[in-house]
Amino acid sequence: MIDNPERANGYIFNVGNPDNEVSVKELAALMIKAYAKVSGAPASSMSTVNVSAEDFYGKGYDDSDRRIPDMTFITRQLAWKPRTPLDELLDVTLQYQHRTYSRAIERELSKPSN
Repeated sequence: MIDNPERANGYIFNVGNPDNEVSVKELAALMIKAYAKVSGAPASSMSTVNVSAEDFYGKGYDDSDRRIPDMTFITRQLAWKPRTPLDELLDVTLQYQHRTYSRAIERELSKPSN
């Protein structure tokens, strides 16, 4: 979009990677694995809780079972296709967030208290 503003301005693009389709449970497992890697905490010390949509959202909640981005428009308009696998994306994102927020916390903790 940055490289092709004349082809991107005024359009809305659905960005994602259809090859990265996972369930919420699978995503949680991938996030635990990535967080364990970046934090040094053992993945075995982290867990998820299974909760039904009805229990979490209440009666009558309805949602789509699948969300797979259609990349046809962005590929045609910008000649762009996603290449990053989900586990790699999570690793890089969590490493960045962990590094950024660790520094921010260290700065705050090093400030003299009143």
